[in-house]
Amino acid sequence: MRRVLVAADDITGADDIGVMYYKSGHPALLYPWFAAERASFAGTEKLVVDTDSRFVPPKEAYRRTYAVVKRFEGQGVDQYFSKQCSVFRGNIGAEFDAVLDATGENFGAVVLGFPDNGRTTLHGVHHVHGVPLSESQFRHDPVNPMAESALAKILSAQTRRPVDNVYYEAYAGGPDALRALVEKHRAAGGYLIFDVRDNADLQLLAGVLKEVRVI
Repeated sequence: MRRVLVAADDITGADDIGVMYYKSGHPALLYPWFAAERASFAGTEKLVVDTDSRFVPPKEAYRRTYAVVKRFEGQGVDQYFSKQCSVFRGNIGAEFDAVLDATGENFGAVVLGFPDNGRTTLHGVHHVHGVPLSESQFRHDPVNPMAESALAKILSAQTRRPVDNVYYEAYAGGPDALRALVEKHRAAGGYLIFDVRDNADLQLLAGVLKEVRVI
């Protein structure tokens, strides 16, 4: 069974992914930030740690995420997830960079689409229930107003690593062609953001990205 460590930027995101694992038959342990130093797999294969880092300064978000991931590096972790806000609010770049720096990896796959919750990504533009992010209710968020819909632009403003997109047209070539595309980008490093139109896209990406170490 694959050992997975999830660093989530808030408690709701941590709960979301922990419950998803539980419902799929993979019980996960979840630790809040105040108890993060006691976090342990403790006989399970799925560990979720809430870094409570969405609203702290970027340097502090980086520090917390790096510390959580670095602590478990070398303990047989097969895959790392950075669980972020579904509309990219917060310290996205700092936390993604922290995971790569702590693991020594140079590539991360970014999948933000969650169709069952009304989140889709088309040609790199994120939508909320069919409305571009910058035209949705999140444009007026009092803490993180989202005035941009292109995910690559949002992420590029928060990291020095290269950021690119894979549009849904590439999915027509099937899993093997998509894996080859991912390998090309993985060799170059940086972040690769994937379109998600529906759950069929998510299922395809789950198979293609299952060997990618950082998502």
